[in-house]
Formats: sequence, structure tokens, C-alpha cells
Amino acid sequence: MKKAISFAMAVLFALSLTSVAMAAGTAKKKAEKKMHVKKAARTMRIFGAVSAVDTTANTITVKRKKGEVTLTVTPKTVIKFAARKKITLDKVKAGERIFARYIKSKGANDATYISVRPALKKATKAKKTAKKAKKAEKKK
Repeated sequence: MKKAISFAMAVLFALSLTSVAMAAGTAKKKAEKKMHVKKAARTMRIFGAVSAVDTTANTITVKRKKGEVTLTVTPKTVIKFAARKKITLDKVKAGERIFARYIKSKGANDATYISVRPALKKATKAKKTAKKAKKAEKKK
């Protein structure tokens, strides 16, 4: 009887060691999987003025407060004027304002969507005061 109990204890002890080893192995596999999983590409957004357009390299350089960002236009990129009419890259001009969505991948910023808007017309203070004076004269 003592031999049977000691044998059963030895078997249970051996099984407990194998289950611990198996658990450690699965934890190691999970850790390895996490290391090999690529991070999902994150869509970025940008709003600014076009400072340069390169139709041969299919790029648009956008100037904003924090500096310049160069976007690569791919065949899948949708470019629209005023968020309505589809246009091509050669229609985009420096000075126009754009809103774009892009994905950072392998050191390049691949544009997925670009909305082009006309450039802002900057009125000087003299022009503004002249307009106000004309309005005041018309009211009299």
C-alpha cells in the first residue's frame, strides 16, 4: 500500500512538472508572436498650404506651422478639388490649401485622400480700410 501511494505521488509530481514546463512554453510562444506582429499602419491627417508639386516623382510638399511634410501620391490616392470634383496631380498648384490623409510606411508618407482648396487671398490693412470707407460712403 505504501508503495502504491508513493508511486502515485511520484506520478503526480512528474505530471505537475510537465504542466509547468508546457505553460512556460506557451508563454514563450506568445511573447515571440508579439515581437513578430507588425504594428497596424496608422492614418495621419494634415492641413496646410502646398509649397511644391513634383509630377515626375508624384509628390506634394505641404507647408504647415510645424514644418514641411512631403506626401507621395500613389495610383490609389483620391484627389478632389473642393471635396467634389476628382482631379489629377498636375492640376494642383503651389499656394493652394489642402487637407490630406496619409499613411506612414517605410519612410514614405503615402497619401490616401487629398482635398484641394483655392489659395487664400490675403487682403492688406489698407485694402480693408478702403473697403470700409466705401461702404460708409454708400450708406450716406
